[in-house]
Amino acid sequence: MKKIGDILNFIRTKDFTVVNPNLGSGSFGKTVLLKDEQLDNMLLVAKKYEPQQITDQKAFYKNFVEEVKILLNLNHRNIVRIYDWWLYPEYHKGFITMEYIDGCNLRQYLNKFSPKYSPSSINDIFRQIIDAFCYIENKKIIHRDIKENNIL
Repeated sequence: MKKIGDILNFIRTKDFTVVNPNLGSGSFGKTVLLKDEQLDNMLLVAKKYEPQQITDQKAFYKNFVEEVKILLNLNHRNIVRIYDWWLYPEYHKGFITMEYIDGCNLRQYLNKFSPKYSPSSINDIFRQIIDAFCYIENKKIIHRDIKENNIL
């Protein structure tokens, strides 16, 4: 019987099927689209944190861990949810799985913008964005990478 303080080791690993190996990438890693066949083929995003720069890996890794902690404490309809995380401090690497949002980012949406979109639909999108930013501001969080590509 387990007691308080005992370590619980899970013996089964979780397997996913890669749907899109190139969902996105940046200087700190890569993002892929996965399918979980055990959960009725649910789609999710996996973000691999693996910075390209060798300098100051400890500090960058610490920032990644802080990002994971912040994301785990957010619960808002207009903010992508984090499902799970795997941290490898000895390698300064990590992974997070997140909610998959089907659609496009704000930049793509605005590039496709045409007169068929009414001002009320644009206002609705604006309200949703402001609602999310008010939520994180009330949590005393500063988003340091606000841009059209990061708003879905």
